Amino acid sequence: MEQNYEFKEQENVIISKLYKQMSFVGVSLLVLGIFFGAFGIYWMVTDHSILRILFALVLGVIFVILGVITNMSSTRFKAVVKTEGDDIEHLMVAIDKLTTWFSIQTITILLGVALAILGFIASTF
Repeated sequence: MEQNYEFKEQENVIISKLYKQMSFVGVSLLVLGIFFGAFGIYWMVTDHSILRILFALVLGVIFVILGVITNMSSTRFKAVVKTEGDDIEHLMVAIDKLTTWFSIQTITILLGVALAILGFIASTF
């Protein structure tokens, strides 16, 4: 019977540090997302400034999505440390979730740059 690769204790310590930091960041992103979403809803009722409302709601949704993905990846890194026999499978799922996280970041950055350029162009006319 073939045995799966198991990370050594020193490697598990490094991965453990990573998943703990990722858990903190994931929860922080969720809190920020809820915070921005709440402000967006509050501004819908009180301010009626569509740009401010959209900005807050879009940021809220992005932060919540990133928080969920970060926590999903963190959970898999934790499983690498806490379980035996499936380290590589857990690691690959965690890396896949991180790839999704960075894809969302790439899209967000590109959209931000595009909006900044459009804003600059619009302000010159």
